[in-house]
Amino acid sequence: MPTNIIQPGTGLQGPAGSAGAAGPAGADGTAGPTGQAGGAVTSATETELATVNPTTVATTTPAAAGTFLVGCRVRVVTAATVVTAHITYTDATGAQTSTWLNLDPLGIGSYDLAPVVIASAAGQAISVVVTAGTANQVYASAAIWGTASSPLEIVTSSIVGGQQLVPVGPGGSGLKIVSGGFGVLFDGFTAQLVTPYNVQVTAGSVMFWANPLTDSTANPSVIWTANNGAYDAALLPGGPISPQTQQATVSGSISDTVNFNTLTASWHLWVITFTAATLNLYRDGALVASQSGLSGAPTGAGAQMTFGFGVNGVGGGTGGIQAALAHCAFWDTTVLTPTEVAAIYANASSMTESAYESYIVGLAPTLYYPMQENTGTVATNKGTTGATNNANYGGNYILGMPGPIGGQPTLQTSPPAPTGGIVITSGTAYQNTAPYDVFLRIPVTYNPLSGAAATLDVGVGPTATPAQAVEDSQPAASTAGVIRTKDLYLPAGWYALVTATNATLGLASSQPV
Repeated sequence: MPTNIIQPGTGLQGPAGSAGAAGPAGADGTAGPTGQAGGAVTSATETELATVNPTTVATTTPAAAGTFLVGCRVRVVTAATVVTAHITYTDATGAQTSTWLNLDPLGIGSYDLAPVVIASAAGQAISVVVTAGTANQVYASAAIWGTASSPLEIVTSSIVGGQQLVPVGPGGSGLKIVSGGFGVLFDGFTAQLVTPYNVQVTAGSVMFWANPLTDSTANPSVIWTANNGAYDAALLPGGPISPQTQQATVSGSISDTVNFNTLTASWHLWVITFTAATLNLYRDGALVASQSGLSGAPTGAGAQMTFGFGVNGVGGGTGGIQAALAHCAFWDTTVLTPTEVAAIYANASSMTESAYESYIVGLAPTLYYPMQENTGTVATNKGTTGATNNANYGGNYILGMPGPIGGQPTLQTSPPAPTGGIVITSGTAYQNTAPYDVFLRIPVTYNPLSGAAATLDVGVGPTATPAQAVEDSQPAASTAGVIRTKDLYLPAGWYALVTATNATLGLASSQPV
């Protein structure tokens, strides 16, 4: 996998900054200059690449020259394919192309591409262009942030899906993208996630992350139901989550130790495991309720399994949950162990969204809905039964809510000072040995020859041999001695591999993030 693919997140967006107030009066009694307005900001929700031709995913034309941060995300849906992704822009020396992917093979999954800092001329388009090797297999989204000042100074704004663009360092001149996953908000009345899966279950496991809102429904509500309500996770108004089974001889019914609506404004994980003889409930990785001695076959017939709404076997009737949900999964016949349940919870705080999805997929659930969609009505099933069990969102729901996966950073209140005089040797990996992320700024002197271009190949990754791509160049026989800077975001412990051809690398500087 290309190592310039980093942490997950999707549909980055944020408003342009507003002009600052006039400065205070100077010594001569005149007012100071007005603060500078935020620059061009644009974002694009997911675009399906319906052809194998290059597709412009996001574009903007800045009114003033400045420094811009460009990000992109691609998602491969049902089969591996090759993907090319690059930025086209114009700087003071002419048209440029910065490449993330160049016919790179990508498997099924979501990929965030390392943000790139560029310097753009005024009145010239900045565009993110993505090409897929197979039509209708890739979705792409992108964002462009910027300002007409330098170094890059971008005002933070909340970003869909728990992502934030966080300014750090002296004067906010550094940036850090914090990436989390998504969730889907259910209104408690009509919203639901309906799966095609209608097998009569007798043993297995179910998991879901939920962020409760105050439960205002008058009727009992349901987070999960199977067997036409004979098996469910019910919720009485103001009460706890109560899994239950209806069986021919001895049925089961247990409850959480805390009321659901007392856990508002935070995400929690619930896991239910059951056999014909036992019923267990876990919250946040720990067992909170258990019952044994059950017996007999389930009394309910097979019916479509639902999340967020369904038939309520405990209180009767139907009802919906008023909460945000994410990462709903079901294992038919597989009973998760206490160790597996604890790990499912613990890994949420240490993994990125894509890594967490891969981890759950590795546990081979029959159904698995990460619920990371930003548009549409279909929830992709990443379980073993595949696309035939893609589910549908119904009723009143909101996609793209901040989700449970991916933590927020601990920002340094007094970050270390920038470091200069760093020697970067062409073709030799440089490691960020600091315990914090940095922006690495490398001056590059381009000396193209007649018949030979000057190029800069760059790779960033967790190993000393990251895959490289051409990120900057000067055409053959163009002006020698052109000096430009290359800015790299380098996480703690990661490596940068920079190879200059017909170019020399100057002493770099490091800005803590």
